[in-house]
Amino acid sequence: MSRIDQKFVAMGTLIGRHFNEIASIAGIPMVDMSRDGIRSSVWGRTSLWTGSWQINLVFDRYGVCARVGTETAF
Repeated sequence: MSRIDQKFVAMGTLIGRHFNEIASIAGIPMVDMSRDGIRSSVWGRTSLWTGSWQINLVFDRYGVCARVGTETAF
């Protein structure tokens, strides 16, 4: 099975993709919150050997990715 960051790279452009499409490829997010019709979801991995990585995506009220909030590798 590939690492989660590799799954996101393989998807290419995330903006404009629907939450269900992203979740079907990357799996269930670690954190998923909604407020006032805006959804913020975080996917990631933690590894001592390959490093840690996370991405936060913001979805509009229709479930379409509006922007990448943050992407962090450490």
